[in-house]
Amino acid sequence: MDPEAAEVAHYDLSKFRSLFLAGERLDPETYRWEQAKLGVPVVDPWWQTETGWPIAASLRGLAPMPIRPVRRRCRCPGTTCGFWTRTAPRWGPVRKARSA
Repeated sequence: MDPEAAEVAHYDLSKFRSLFLAGERLDPETYRWEQAKLGVPVVDPWWQTETGWPIAASLRGLAPMPIRPVRRRCRCPGTTCGFWTRTAPRWGPVRKARSA
């Protein structure tokens, strides 16, 4: 544990522009710590195994988007998202929806 980020001081981070995380959801406390101690945008792309980055990405560099902990962002340009169920085995029309 390094709550004061003392180890970070040993490294030159002058060219460090963003922190991209991998894995499941980033908890808000860790997000705030990383942003405060590193002084760069923290991007949680939510690279979830089952659905992956294309449907819930934090897009950095395409347009200004606020980066907030926990909240999912938007689907990536060029992708189409839909739901497939046993009773509706075909892709329905694209609709706006919120994920949990």
